[in-house]
Amino acid sequence: MRRDYEKIFRQQVVVEFDDFQAFENDIILDRPDHHIEDLVRAIVNDAITDEGLSLGWSVRDSIDHLQTFTDEDIHKFCTEFREYEFWALYAPIFVDADEDNYMTKLYCKAAANSLLAIFDYYHSVAYPRYWFATHKASAPEVAPAPAPLPKPSISIDNFIITDHREAFKAAMSKLLSGTKGKQAAIYVYMAVQRGYLKKTPAPLLQSTFKFDGTISAFNNAFSKISGTPKQYRTDLDDAFAAFSQVFDEFH
Repeated sequence: MRRDYEKIFRQQVVVEFDDFQAFENDIILDRPDHHIEDLVRAIVNDAITDEGLSLGWSVRDSIDHLQTFTDEDIHKFCTEFREYEFWALYAPIFVDADEDNYMTKLYCKAAANSLLAIFDYYHSVAYPRYWFATHKASAPEVAPAPAPLPKPSISIDNFIITDHREAFKAAMSKLLSGTKGKQAAIYVYMAVQRGYLKKTPAPLLQSTFKFDGTISAFNNAFSKISGTPKQYRTDLDDAFAAFSQVFDEFH
C-alpha cells in the first residue's frame, strides 16, 4: 500500500488539510483489488443483518450471523487482509464521491463500508468463538479478544470555511437538533451552498450537530437536493433566513 494506514491510526497522525487531496488519491489507488472484492461480496451476500435482511454490497449494517461461512473462514480472511481494516476506517471520511471520478470513489466507499461490517463482526462475534474453539481450557495464558477499533478522529473545524466557527457551530446545532432526513440535509446543503461549510462526511455532521434519523436517510436526501437544487429553492431560502437569524444571535 502507498501509506501505512495502521501506523497512521495507531500513532493518531493528524492528516493536515493541505494533504487531503494526496491522502484521498492514495486511498483510491490502494482500494481492494478484484480478488478481495469477490471475497467481500461473497461474505456480505452470505450475511444476515439484525433485521433479517441481506446486507448488500454498498450498505454497512450490523451483521447478526453468516449463513454458510464459518468463524475459521472469517478469521482467515480478516488476518490475511488485516491492513484493509485500517484502509476502510479512512476511506468513508476522506473520499468524496460527489466530485470527479464518481464511480471509482463510490466503489471505494462501498467497499470500505462492507469491510468495516465484516471486521466488526469478526471482532465482536467470530474471533471470540474461534479462539475458544481452538484453545484448550488448560492453556496457561488467555489473551483477551481484540476490541473493535474506534473510527479515526477528525474535527468539523477542518470543513468550516467561515472565520466565525463557534457561532456557525452553535447556530447549526440549534437548527439541526431534532431534525432528520430531508430537513437536516436542507440546512447542511444551504451551509455548503452559501459558503460556510465544505462537503463533510455525514457521520461527522451528525455527531457534531446532533440531528436525528439514519445516516442513509440523510445521505439520500442530500444527494437529491444537491442533484436538483432548483427544486428546493424555497426550502433553501427559508433555511438560510432561519440560519441568518440564529447566526446573528451567536455572532
